[in-house]
Amino acid sequence: MESVDDVVAVYQLELTCLNCDAKITQAISWLRAHTQMMCPTCDSTMILDAPEITAAIHSVEEQMAELDQQLKLTLKAPRQASPTHAPVRARPPLSASPTLG
Repeated sequence: MESVDDVVAVYQLELTCLNCDAKITQAISWLRAHTQMMCPTCDSTMILDAPEITAAIHSVEEQMAELDQQLKLTLKAPRQASPTHAPVRARPPLSASPTLG
């Protein structure tokens, strides 16, 4: 099972070039390892350690950690029968050829 850090590392953020409005998608792990990149459309330098990108990464980290906690609590909670669904009995399979008596 992957950790929250592993999931966050591969999460893709969409960046927008401020020069040409091109949309570029990069994994958070890649963004953390670089401080700038060249826009593939217009060759402008994009600054990756900008406060907006750092805030977006932090937001993803918080949301994934919260989701992880919710999942852990849900899995630990005792299972109860759903009041809106009654148990259903499966019928035996129909025979391929009718039985004549």
